Amino acid sequence: MAALRYTRQVRLADVGPSGQARLGGLRAHVAGNDLAARVEALYLVGAGASVEVEDEGIAAAARGLNPETNVSLSPIPIPLPKTREPREGERDREREELAEGPAEVAAGARRALLKMRAAVEGT
Repeated sequence: MAALRYTRQVRLADVGPSGQARLGGLRAHVAGNDLAARVEALYLVGAGASVEVEDEGIAAAARGLNPETNVSLSPIPIPLPKTREPREGERDREREELAEGPAEVAAGARRALLKMRAAVEGT
């Protein structure tokens, strides 16, 4: 199955078999528990890299996407937010943060692609 999973990447001139082997050997730490971190982790495991994440939800999503890769939880503790009623103005800020979603996706994808490029190029 693994050989078929990465066929498209192996056929790319910029990756090839040796680049895919380096991606498979890549072990990356993904910091955070936001949307950008989730996208970064999913891009990396989709490419065959192993990741260490700080959030169980991100770990579960990554394992679900590619069970053949190693996904582990970082020993760094993450404080959980306290649950309370939103204060005045917080709902507007939440809406603004949701509007920033595409920027977070782009940021996570960029971080993942930079790590993958470094692995493929051997730097």
